[in-house]
Amino acid sequence: MPIAAGTILVADPDAFEGGGGLIAVDPASGHQTALASGGNFVDPSGVAVTTSGGIVVSDRGAFGSGGLIMVDPGNGQQATLSASTAFQRPMGIAPDGSGQVVVAYLGAGEGAGKVIRVNPVNGEFHAVAATVGFLTPAGVAVDQSGSVWVADLDVSGSESVLHRIDAGDIHAVFARGEPPGAQYTGVAAEAHGRILVTSTFAGSTGRVLRFGPVGVGPQHQHLAATVAQGGELADPFGIAVESSGAILVLDRANGVIRIDRVTGKQTTVSSGGMFVGPLAICVAR
Repeated sequence: MPIAAGTILVADPDAFEGGGGLIAVDPASGHQTALASGGNFVDPSGVAVTTSGGIVVSDRGAFGSGGLIMVDPGNGQQATLSASTAFQRPMGIAPDGSGQVVVAYLGAGEGAGKVIRVNPVNGEFHAVAATVGFLTPAGVAVDQSGSVWVADLDVSGSESVLHRIDAGDIHAVFARGEPPGAQYTGVAAEAHGRILVTSTFAGSTGRVLRFGPVGVGPQHQHLAATVAQGGELADPFGIAVESSGAILVLDRANGVIRIDRVTGKQTTVSSGGMFVGPLAICVAR
């Protein structure tokens, strides 16, 4: 049975006594339900719902070096989708609109990150922009045009990068962390070509940035507006957009925060409870 549209899914690698798992959150009440835990989970770090309604979880520690796990939305049963050692420590994951998912892999060492497109039916995969030297690709999103966006951390503390990859693997560095040292952690696509990014900066509060409209001319493509800053945004990481256009941010300290896309007003949807160190978020369609 497919999961109800609008349900919020959160991957928490520290929940369930440190074994990690998947938590479903009611978007209206904030009530939390344990959807899946134990089994193959070691360090779940990303979650996506495919166009067919299946749930895919990326896990940085599963199967030794990380992999992808399918979760039945009805009973939480797990099945292995990918346990390949070719692409280690997967993080962000997003559906691409064609039935496949795009996954950001951290790789085995500095500068070894990759972005992979995976078939959730048989686990077949191929690299997206294979020649690009990603640093620590953490967040990934696919916009309505099919372009892939990657939030690339720099764990050395220097500037983060927002990548854009268009059809044909045409790659561009779209933006760099501002101020220098700011880190882009999560990315999501809004309607009309706008891109949302969560950003953190050492010793400062978190922010949600909006880039766009994309493709309206060079003078507009790299300008970012601050949608929300501070408040409950202490350590924002994952980000998603509800069907209403409201923005959902997964803050590692404060849980799921809903942000008005126009005013930036913050409302806590769900915090505490099963959450220990939540890392990733998505919304079932």
